[in-house]
Amino acid sequence: MTIFFKSHLNNLKKALSILKKKIDKLLAIEIVIKLFSGVNMISINEVLLDILMEKNLQSFSVNELKKMFIAVVPGVDNRQLSQLIHRTLSKLCKHGFVEKTINVTKASYRKTTYFDASKLSKSKSRIHLVEAETEEKKDKIHQLKATLNKYQVDLMGFIGEAEEFKRIFSEFPEAKPELYTKYMDARNQSSTIIGKIKALEACLNVVKG
Repeated sequence: MTIFFKSHLNNLKKALSILKKKIDKLLAIEIVIKLFSGVNMISINEVLLDILMEKNLQSFSVNELKKMFIAVVPGVDNRQLSQLIHRTLSKLCKHGFVEKTINVTKASYRKTTYFDASKLSKSKSRIHLVEAETEEKKDKIHQLKATLNKYQVDLMGFIGEAEEFKRIFSEFPEAKPELYTKYMDARNQSSTIIGKIKALEACLNVVKG
């Protein structure tokens, strides 16, 4: 009787275990159905979407996506591109389209079986392109630097002139009344040149970007 009871109990445990697995599977399916039924169209940068739509691309890293993106759009701002890719992958992970795996310190991604291209739409995300330095731009920078250098030389001259007048005044006080106007002119010219130098330096920073 005891043997029969134990055997019956084991069979019951097996049946419950199988039932539990089936219930878990059904619950998982239900969660996925709910997840996808509530998914609206997901907007993704058009270049990035074209890359992700490649059938042969099943697993990838952020750096690999960046290289493929730059191959299509050279000169893209590196920092903004990294942010765009991370935002996109985070969005796709959230919807179960992509799965993230971390191996030590390196993260990689792969498409899941739930990756649904029909739920993805192209968007023209604003991303800054690094402007190539044209010859015209180089000429402007060269001209500004040449003018800046000239003003800096002039400034040193006016400062030297004012300092020399001060030395003369201490050595020849009697000459001060006659030379004081020239001393003040040198000081005023120094102040004017300093203003011009500041303006040119600000302009250079803008032109250089």
